[in-house]
Amino acid sequence: MSSWLDSDGYPTEECLRRLEVAGSTEAFAILREAFQRWGAATDTLRPEEAAVVGRSSKGFLRLATGGWSGNEDMVAAFERNIVHAMTWRLSARGGLEIYEIPGFEIPERNTERRAAQ
Repeated sequence: MSSWLDSDGYPTEECLRRLEVAGSTEAFAILREAFQRWGAATDTLRPEEAAVVGRSSKGFLRLATGGWSGNEDMVAAFERNIVHAMTWRLSARGGLEIYEIPGFEIPERNTERRAAQ
């Protein structure tokens, strides 16, 4: 079982928090690991998807939520991360999400507030 999921297969609070701030390598690793439980994560695009999103030298992460609330919660948390905006390529009906693997590390968001000077 994934360390990011509880005993019922739902994402833990820690999983959702990390998806909001993680850098690209960690965020994609969390999503891949969590979605693999349901066989809903792959690096392979269907021909019609590839025709829409194009080619990438680094590859893609293809997720299918199937409309399941646990998967939807993870995507919603990831949408609050700048990594999502920089890597998102396609969303489609039925919970399909496609992200391009970046050719560089997008760093973790610093969540510490800076003291006023």
